[in-house]
Amino acid sequence: MKIGFKQLSLNADAKRILRKIIKTTIIVSGEIILMIGRKILEIAVHLISRFPNTTAGLVISLLLSILVWTIPVLGTLFGPFLIPLLLSASLTMGYLNDLKHNPLKATIEKDTNIFEKLKTK
Repeated sequence: MKIGFKQLSLNADAKRILRKIIKTTIIVSGEIILMIGRKILEIAVHLISRFPNTTAGLVISLLLSILVWTIPVLGTLFGPFLIPLLLSASLTMGYLNDLKHNPLKATIEKDTNIFEKLKTK
C-alpha cells in the first residue's frame, strides 16, 4: 500500500487487522505465492477513491438498513422488501452522480476504448 500505517487515523486494533489482511497469502502449486490480502485492499481503496458518491450511497444505505431492521415489528415485516430497494436506489443514485462527474466519465471511456477492437462490424 502506498500509505504507511502510521499516517492512518485508525486505532491500533484496526491497524493490526489491516496488517493481517495485507499479509494474507495463497500458495499455488507449492511455488507461487499470491498476496491476496494486499490485492483485495488495493482494489477496495481504488474503487472507493474512484467512485466516492457510490461509496457514500452504500454506507448511508447500509446504516439506514440497519435502522429499519431494528424496528421491532415493522423491521421484520418490511425489512426483506425495503432493504434491497434502499440499497439498489442509493447505489444507483451514487453511481449516476459519479458518472456526471466529467473526469470520471472521461476515464471510464478511455478505459473501455481497449475493447473497441473486439466489436463486430
